[in-house]
Amino acid sequence: MQIPLIVNGKASFCEYNYLTDCTDSHINVTFELDQLKGKELDIVDLYKIALWKTERYIIVPDDVLAAINAIKCFRTSDIKYAKWESETKKVLNLLLDKNKVRGANIAMASTFLRFSNPSAYQIIDERAYRSVYKKSNFPKNGRKAVAIYIDYMRRVYEIFENHLYGVKIINFEDMDRYLYVKDIDEGNNLVR
Repeated sequence: MQIPLIVNGKASFCEYNYLTDCTDSHINVTFELDQLKGKELDIVDLYKIALWKTERYIIVPDDVLAAINAIKCFRTSDIKYAKWESETKKVLNLLLDKNKVRGANIAMASTFLRFSNPSAYQIIDERAYRSVYKKSNFPKNGRKAVAIYIDYMRRVYEIFENHLYGVKIINFEDMDRYLYVKDIDEGNNLVR
């Protein structure tokens, strides 16, 4: 995207590349948002603008997307098996590789997995982590974050299977949401 300028009396331009080619499909987020000029905004437009401003659009190459889709085969009970672990590590390592995917941390990566297959994956974030481990500040990137996520999922599965908090959660798919609410009910505030 070129911005026209006059420099020392001569016509010129500078190149503006912020979120102008986000995928191999050439989705130009900046151009799309520029088309909102004069339009009455709705809430979806505001969400798009907020995502653009915080640069939380995640650029995911096709091979990483294929790896995410390949884990749809797992069921809740597979969490305890080596194949689930090895495939999960593979996908998370791809998602957390800054040379492949810019802007993803373990919370975002786990969110991709959770919405792809909620039967075998749940979101890890500060609240859910604190509910499970009774401490804060989980690692957000790197091998340690992947290892924590694997352990976290096994603990979440154990909590679900054995009703460890004295509550039977009916659907495994609701575990991350239950842990989130549990942390709030315990009076924890997020410090940013």
